[in-house]
Amino acid sequence: MKQENTRIKSLVQLSKRWISVLLALLLAACLIATWACGTKALPPRLYVGDKWVYKQTSQGLDYTRTETVVNEETIEGKDCYVVNVVFTPPLQGWVGGYTEWRDKATYSPVRQRFCASVPSAGNNTMNRLIEYSDQVTGSEWPYKVGNTFTIKESRTISDVFADQYPTPMTSEQVTTFKVTNTEEIEFAFGNLTCFKTAGYQGGNDTFDYWYSEKAKAYVKHFTILENGIIDELVSYSVRFNQ
Repeated sequence: MKQENTRIKSLVQLSKRWISVLLALLLAACLIATWACGTKALPPRLYVGDKWVYKQTSQGLDYTRTETVVNEETIEGKDCYVVNVVFTPPLQGWVGGYTEWRDKATYSPVRQRFCASVPSAGNNTMNRLIEYSDQVTGSEWPYKVGNTFTIKESRTISDVFADQYPTPMTSEQVTTFKVTNTEEIEFAFGNLTCFKTAGYQGGNDTFDYWYSEKAKAYVKHFTILENGIIDELVSYSVRFNQ
């Protein structure tokens, strides 16, 4: 039993650096999704089949990330969009994607779940559930230059790894946003008018991204983090009415 516990501990340690990359990606995506809605006006109406394809660069490697609205469900009393996120090739060789539930009323993430085998940990399976609770203050909608707002995000991470159940991890992150200007950005599929927004954590400029009302999503993102995550919209397909 002692040897088995030592083996499990070693497997968990080996997987930590891959997990940190995924967490950085999820955090960035969640902060953007939270901004892209707000609580003072209705967020964009999404429909099953809405899809966004991004080119993403992380740690010098390129991926295609596809986000698709696949369903609508009620989670913890909240009506949610169910969004399926797929990485091609798998992120860092092992994370094929995750499922996210986004609150229709706020467009903020409520829950994320993924399951994958970790090559660096003997291909043991990790199941991860992340649950979110956000508090938003300031002016968000309608979009206009000069809007500033703050998001206090609380999250709880629950893992099942190699049949072990570590104690759930909780954390908080406070980010302040400012819409600085509008820009016309050229893409292969055409031009989009976007709102450029800067995100600050601990008083430091942490990331910039550009949001398009026409695409109902962010279209370009750069984060000043250790992992240097950059992504840009390649194509999209959305509806604005039934």
